[in-house]
Amino acid sequence: MTGLANLQALFQEHVVNGTDDAVKVFVGDEKASAAERAGVYYDAYRLRLIEILRTDFPGLCALMTEQEFDALGECYLAAHPSRYPTVRWFGQNLSVFLASDAVFAERPYLAEMASFEWARGKAFDAANADVVSVEDLGAVPADEWPSLCLDFHPTLHLAESAWNIGPIWRAIIAEEPVPEPVRLSEATQLAVWRRELTIYWRSLGAAETWALNAFVGGMTFAEVCDGLCDWIDAGEVPVTAAGMLGQWITEGLVTRIRSGG
Repeated sequence: MTGLANLQALFQEHVVNGTDDAVKVFVGDEKASAAERAGVYYDAYRLRLIEILRTDFPGLCALMTEQEFDALGECYLAAHPSRYPTVRWFGQNLSVFLASDAVFAERPYLAEMASFEWARGKAFDAANADVVSVEDLGAVPADEWPSLCLDFHPTLHLAESAWNIGPIWRAIIAEEPVPEPVRLSEATQLAVWRRELTIYWRSLGAAETWALNAFVGGMTFAEVCDGLCDWIDAGEVPVTAAGMLGQWITEGLVTRIRSGG
């Protein structure tokens, strides 16, 4: 290893892992010792990554004090060091960390908020795609409906919610008083997607969640209708399922209507 490469490796180890070998290459004076000068970079690296978490998870910040969030950032960085050249993916394991850490797992709504906000970030970053129209759906011949399959927009993501994450997020965005976290009587799914440059989201009921996942998994309209009988009276299922399709298309979630036969 060349002298420069060795120096760079030592400096990286100090900044990332806090090793002391790089300190000896710093020059101290009456203003600051070598250790203090090296420590500036060590601290700046951590402060920058915690700042990234604050940017990516504003809802989570609103549910914690500044000191709590700083402590979370330090703990998360120790458990999940940044492994990518870009800081974009640094927070990808935050929801899992919050759900599994002994301290933060006592407040499960924190992990849910982090999961929701990460879904928003993934939706914003995902590739764009053309979408179908309600007229396209109406043009499908009646005898082809049973074998109808759907492809969904790459920005669509789901986040599970057993707490009032939606109302909390709305209050944060509107800069209104944030409601206390409350566990819902029944867990739901939050669908998150992007149209143009705007992120949208809404809650899904149990039947719609199942139907959406069934279509994503490749089921046909007839198969989905059969499965929806677990939630809806059989006589109402076709109209209800068609209504779901129409809403998804109106919301810009469907990129292709095709036959599964």
